Amino acid sequence: MSDQVIAEHVGRGDLNSEEQNFRFSWNPQGPVALSPNFLSTPFALFNVTMRRMTFSAGAARQEITPLIGTGLSGFIARLEPSNTIGSPLQVRAVVLSDGTRLAAIVQADLVGFGRWHVEAVRDFASSTLGIPKEYVLLSATHTHSGPGVARVRGCEVAPYAYQWELVEKIKPAMVQSG
Repeated sequence: MSDQVIAEHVGRGDLNSEEQNFRFSWNPQGPVALSPNFLSTPFALFNVTMRRMTFSAGAARQEITPLIGTGLSGFIARLEPSNTIGSPLQVRAVVLSDGTRLAAIVQADLVGFGRWHVEAVRDFASSTLGIPKEYVLLSATHTHSGPGVARVRGCEVAPYAYQWELVEKIKPAMVQSG
């Protein structure tokens, strides 16, 4: 059997031609790795079956760009809030299953997450999607052009209304992924 599998898109979504093929790297001795294009896909569901093992994954994304005028984080000398939108910020969610267990990866265009954001997302994943809290990973792209949702010395922190909105936007991305 080949050590690489191409999974066909079987879900729904507004995908352009570059995003219609998803490449999995399969190593029977190691983990499955998704190509970088996978996380740029708006919504996808697909399955791969190999030697009595089924691996399925779903992905979705939501825009999380705050309003102009929101305080930004990641640059201590920045004294002004945002005054334009260069490109939209996004949160991406991937839910993985081996047929028995579920796991989720959430990645957002932020400097980082605060502890309460992580706890709120893990609580949701556990209670609503049945994903054990310890199988939910939140990561950030560490952009220095996004809102602050965790305290960083000398940087602005976005209003709590935005921070709650962020958590609420992660939830449907996870649901669509599952």
